[in-house]
Amino acid sequence: MTWTEALESASPSALVRRLLAARTSRVATSRCLDLYRVLSVSQADAVLLRYRLEISEVRAAGIAGRHPEDFTCLLRSAVRSFAA
Repeated sequence: MTWTEALESASPSALVRRLLAARTSRVATSRCLDLYRVLSVSQADAVLLRYRLEISEVRAAGIAGRHPEDFTCLLRSAVRSFAA
């Protein structure tokens, strides 16, 4: 993939997140793996971006390629699911 292709994608930040996840999935800690066992991939990503990496919801939404309102709903559903 070239930079031009990446920048012309629908959401370059979402593409970067997916590529980063693919590269780092081999070194995930057991707690992170627990998130992915209990939650959907999108929910686990949201939790990691917001709470583990301490990125603001608005910025994390952009990284995840989602609208801020959608990201907030996804994050809340993840917290509810993980707490259950």
